[in-house]
Amino acid sequence: KKDALWAADLGFAFFFTIEVIGRIRTERMHYFRGIWNWIDLVLVGAAIGELVLTTLSVSSLRVLRVFRIGRVFRAMRIVDMLRELRMLAQGLAKSLGALVWITLFLGILQGVCAVLLVDGLRDERSIMLFTGDHASGRPYMIGDFFGSMPTALFTLFQILTLESWCMGVVRPIAYHAPWTLLVFVPYIVFTT
Repeated sequence: KKDALWAADLGFAFFFTIEVIGRIRTERMHYFRGIWNWIDLVLVGAAIGELVLTTLSVSSLRVLRVFRIGRVFRAMRIVDMLRELRMLAQGLAKSLGALVWITLFLGILQGVCAVLLVDGLRDERSIMLFTGDHASGRPYMIGDFFGSMPTALFTLFQILTLESWCMGVVRPIAYHAPWTLLVFVPYIVFTT
C-alpha cells in the first residue's frame, strides 16, 4: 500500500510539475500575476520537496505533508475556468447573507417553541406516550421529548426534518395536551 501511494504521489507530482513548467513557458511573466498560479507553484514545490525528503528518508520534516491538504485548492481553479460554475459559485456567495439570517430565524423560532413546550408540558412529563425501543426498557414519556431544553431542541429538530414527527411525536403529545398543536402546526409551517 505504501509503495502504491508513493507511486501515485510521484505520478501526480510529475504531472503537475509538467503542467506548471508548460504554463510558465507559454505565459512567461504573466503566469506570476495570478494567485492560483502561485498556489499551484507552492503546492508543486511542496510535493517535490516531500518526495525528495521521503526518498532520502528524512523524517523530521513531515511538515510538508500539511501541503497535501492544499492540493484540494487546485480543484478550486476549475471554478475560474468554467463560466457556469463561476456563476453558480458567485450566486452561492451572494446568498450566504440570506442563509445566515434564515438560520438565525430558525434558531430563534426553535428556541421559543422549545421554551413554550418545556414549560407548558412541565406537569405532563410523566405521561406515557407509547412503548418503543427505549434504551432503559421503559416506555417513552412526554418528558423524554420535552423534559429539558436539550431534549426539546433535539425533538424540534427531528420535527423540522420531518423524521417520524407525526406518529412519533406530535399525535401522541397532542392527544394528552391538545394545546400543543398551536405550537407544532406553526412550527412545521415556518420551518419546512
